[in-house]
Amino acid sequence: MKTGNRLRSKRDISGADRVRGVDRTLGILTAFSEDRTSLTLKELAQKAGFDAATTLRYARALSHAGFLERRSDGRYSLGFEVLNLARIRISQLDVRAHALPIMRRIRDQINETVSLNVRSGSYRVMVEQMEGLKEFRRTGGIGQHVPLHCGAASLVLLAFLPEKDIEEYLSSTTLRLLRDNTLIRRDKMRAALQQIRIRGYAESENERGEGGAGAAAPIYDHAGDVVAALNIAAPLDGWRAAREEIRNCVVAGAAEISNSLGYGLVSAAASGRSRRARSRIP
Repeated sequence: MKTGNRLRSKRDISGADRVRGVDRTLGILTAFSEDRTSLTLKELAQKAGFDAATTLRYARALSHAGFLERRSDGRYSLGFEVLNLARIRISQLDVRAHALPIMRRIRDQINETVSLNVRSGSYRVMVEQMEGLKEFRRTGGIGQHVPLHCGAASLVLLAFLPEKDIEEYLSSTTLRLLRDNTLIRRDKMRAALQQIRIRGYAESENERGEGGAGAAAPIYDHAGDVVAALNIAAPLDGWRAAREEIRNCVVAGAAEISNSLGYGLVSAAASGRSRRARSRIP
């Protein structure tokens, strides 16, 4: 019995040591910040709250595993294995999953149809939709392909492409007239796309179908790339009566989805601490 008790005691101590080891590891890794990207061993010990010997032991182990890097000047910084973990987390971010609850909330708020759209080559494809609750409402088909030159969501996806991709699209695509308001002159299209980039959203009336209107805004991923467009579609009468509210909802909703994908955090980090308030999406 005594032997058994001693064995259980050793297992308990071993478990406690493992938890302590995890805590110390996290203490070392989280000692770094945006304004302190490298630390001396003394600074690292102070930030983590450990003595010098313990800090050195963990810093060596983490450096060997690639989670820390010891520079030529003796300072420590985060290693590339931390970036690999971040990439794994980023790959788990599904724009549709992040967008759905926000789309549902917007739909419930304004009772109009909200959709999520992505680019596929020269087309815009709707991948998700929350249908409006009104008797008379605008809807579209999930999976429907629409040319990039017509409709608010299409124009957003086109406007935020790299300039060379925009020019390639305009030079290789016949801008078909679908309705009287469809832009088919390339000079007017370029001017319209520039305005969309400046404003951060697009609006359309009767560009694809009679009696319909809407607004769309870009959704950014963690790297600052536009990966989708959030769109609110409404019958023309409803649109004209609530245009500002619809526009505000789509811009705020797209920003919220972008933040959930990591865009706001990356923007703030890239701009620096002093500009964080301006860089982060509201």
